[in-house]
Amino acid sequence: MLSGIQLVLAGLGIGVLMAAPIGPVNVLVIQRAVSRGFWGGLAAGIGAVLGDGVLAAIGAFSIAAISDVMVAYGDTIQFVGGMLLIAFGLALLLCRPVLATPVNERSHLLEHTGIIPQTFILTVTNPGAVLGMAAMIGGLGSLIGGLNTNLEALILVAAIMGGSLLWWLGYPS
Repeated sequence: MLSGIQLVLAGLGIGVLMAAPIGPVNVLVIQRAVSRGFWGGLAAGIGAVLGDGVLAAIGAFSIAAISDVMVAYGDTIQFVGGMLLIAFGLALLLCRPVLATPVNERSHLLEHTGIIPQTFILTVTNPGAVLGMAAMIGGLGSLIGGLNTNLEALILVAAIMGGSLLWWLGYPS
């Protein structure tokens, strides 16, 4: 059994590991950071953090049930996720990079909140993110003998989101 601090550290590690690999979400964050500056990139990262949080909550609160869902709806999740990845990839490939916020102007996070749902949807429908989060939380659960209380699951989810946020705070700058 892990102590509270060990659980938080494990969650932070999982959050960073889930956010770090270069994939479609990272490409979208890079594109938003380049075209809209730090706040645009951070808004895109926040969408990914929220998506990671949903996936972590599903994994932490129902480690056994997630495998049933993946088996039952795996093809649908992969198809929808694949179509979204193709659509975002084509959109990024075909669009011309334009600075939405001129270099000498400042923007605020609130101006970029429309980006958050885009990266959230891309994250929760990304088969790699879904399977990766399930594998990491399932592996942690088998190492420590499961999560005994809802509080432990909540601490793990918050720590995973914190680790993901730490990655995104440093990434777009």
